[in-house]
Amino acid sequence: CWVSTNEGKPSIGRERMIITRAETILVSIPFKAGGIPPWSFGGDPKCNFDTLLIRLETDSGLVGWGKAFSRNEDQALKAMIDTRVLPLVVGDGYYLNVLNFIAIYFMVAVGLCLLVGYCGQLSISHAAFFAVGAYASAILSTRYGLPSFLAVIIGQFIAALLAWGVGAVVLRLHGHYLAIATLALSIIVEVLIKEMTFLTGGLDGLSGIPALSILGFEFDSDFRFHYLIWPLAMLSFLFALNLVNSRVGRVMVAIREGAAIASLFGAEVSRIKIRIFILSSVYASLAGSLYAHYISFISPAAGSLMFAIDIIMVIAFGGFTLLWGALLGVTALTYLNEYLTVFADYK
Repeated sequence: CWVSTNEGKPSIGRERMIITRAETILVSIPFKAGGIPPWSFGGDPKCNFDTLLIRLETDSGLVGWGKAFSRNEDQALKAMIDTRVLPLVVGDGYYLNVLNFIAIYFMVAVGLCLLVGYCGQLSISHAAFFAVGAYASAILSTRYGLPSFLAVIIGQFIAALLAWGVGAVVLRLHGHYLAIATLALSIIVEVLIKEMTFLTGGLDGLSGIPALSILGFEFDSDFRFHYLIWPLAMLSFLFALNLVNSRVGRVMVAIREGAAIASLFGAEVSRIKIRIFILSSVYASLAGSLYAHYISFISPAAGSLMFAIDIIMVIAFGGFTLLWGALLGVTALTYLNEYLTVFADYK
């Protein structure tokens, strides 16, 4: 935390001090070469960067300023707080149930946004990894009696291993060829789910999946599950937001614009693409595992081609390179699906 004395001379305080007052202030800091002290609020408004500062007063009279969050991080934090209040407003019923499904699909959409929007790799395999995560944790918890929390973790390792094996092969392709290859994976997974009836239950699905339990606490209601899924969704969103604003994020954008040129500048194109493919697949797999333990039933529809198309539509609606757009797209299409169920046969 920067500390300013009355003379305005900056220093970094490391001594123990008692904070007597703390407040947050939203200010516009001019973005100029060389930077400015964090307590200077003037400057050209055309080049401002909104940020949230923390102002601290101590018992020794010193005033400290520190940057709390960037504008996007602050908005994400506010969204997380809003999701904690929503259950108290909508109640434990239909609308809360829909909000939980929005959070689940939001995780899938964020992962796909990283891969397609920022890395430029058109994939239609996220429905497959959603189903892999769902069936892996469901089978481990029902057929083999593993604790649900442990089954979810093992399911992510299975999905990551599958994504690594598939990605090492199909990511050598580009454009429509990559889309067709990943589409083939979705079809293969869907067929395997239907045919391996001894393990997956086939077309009848797999029922009796226990609710997720952590240290003996079961998330066995819409209300309880809400306080698990939304913090996880927002944390995954914050991780993705920081990733795209990091060096790796800039490499991802460079790969999207031209992989050959990015490799000339020293970017490890193949390794980055495989890692983002694995991360994106784990996002979908984790959402699938939580989905299975939430509704206590899973069927081949979870990995269907229609679900894969729905996720592509979500990020197309919200914007391929807008992580916040994924939430907007998921919310819009989820409520459309709920209110237009009478036209489901024509989908």
